[in-house]
Amino acid sequence: MSLQNSFVYTPPPKADICCCLILSIPQETAIVKTRFGKYVGLVRPGGGIKVFNCFFEDVSRLLSLKLQQLDIKMNAKTIDDAFMNVEIRIQYWIRPTNDMIYKAAFTLSDPRRQIEAYVLDVARSAITKLTVKQVYEEKDVIASQVKESLTHVMNDFGFNIVATPITNVSPEDPRIVTS
Repeated sequence: MSLQNSFVYTPPPKADICCCLILSIPQETAIVKTRFGKYVGLVRPGGGIKVFNCFFEDVSRLLSLKLQQLDIKMNAKTIDDAFMNVEIRIQYWIRPTNDMIYKAAFTLSDPRRQIEAYVLDVARSAITKLTVKQVYEEKDVIASQVKESLTHVMNDFGFNIVATPITNVSPEDPRIVTS
């Protein structure tokens, strides 16, 4: 008996392996569906039974389409050598079109940290050109600069920047008083 004849492939009985998964998807949410790691589509809110092949498809990436908030605390040095503690609140949401959800899910590795990096860069560069008094007086101008810059950058990644208010400004040294 030859070795070639002893290993004969017999196909398994014809049956599709799939798993029926019932999902409850909250309103203003999208689930990214991948097969073997490759994007195949979105699962949106709505009733019914969603059928997935549990062995090959992954539906674990949940994206909120609601307004989200990121609070950033930073420290910056003014032109008159005083350090200021500044708190900026970034309000944003993922644009709900399929293309923008795809971009938000796959183009940035950590969107919150990348948003924070852009905000810190813009705010620090603006504050270093101002005195302590000017930081208080022009906090709305700084917030506008942050929003404009952040909107320009994050728009391509599927994010819409709603507002970037500066919620708190205080000198690091409590002895500094502005008049």
